[in-house]
Amino acid sequence: MHLGLGPDGHTASLVSGDAVLNIKDADVAVTGPYQGRRRMTLTYPVINRSRRVLWVITGSEKAQMLNRLLDGDESIPAGRICRERAVVIADEAAGRQLRGA
Repeated sequence: MHLGLGPDGHTASLVSGDAVLNIKDADVAVTGPYQGRRRMTLTYPVINRSRRVLWVITGSEKAQMLNRLLDGDESIPAGRICRERAVVIADEAAGRQLRGA
C-alpha cells in the first residue's frame, strides 16, 4: 500500500471528522465532502491488512504531521494506520524537523 500524508494529517481520503474513519465492516467507502468533493476511499481494515505500507512524504508543510505519524498519534487519520509493517520515505524538507534527528 502506497500512501501520502496531508498537511492536516489525512491519508487515503481519510479525513478528520469523517464518518468513514469508524467503518470496520467494509473495505471501501464513500466519504463526506472534503475540499468540495466526495471521494471513494479504502478504509482502515483493508489498509491495515496490507503486507507493507510505504509512506512517501514530501514538503516542509508536512513536517509536523510526519512527527505525529511517527509517534502513532491516533488523533490524526494517518496515525491510525498500523506502523508495524510500514516504511517511511521523506524528503529533506519534510524530515528536517524530525524529533531526534
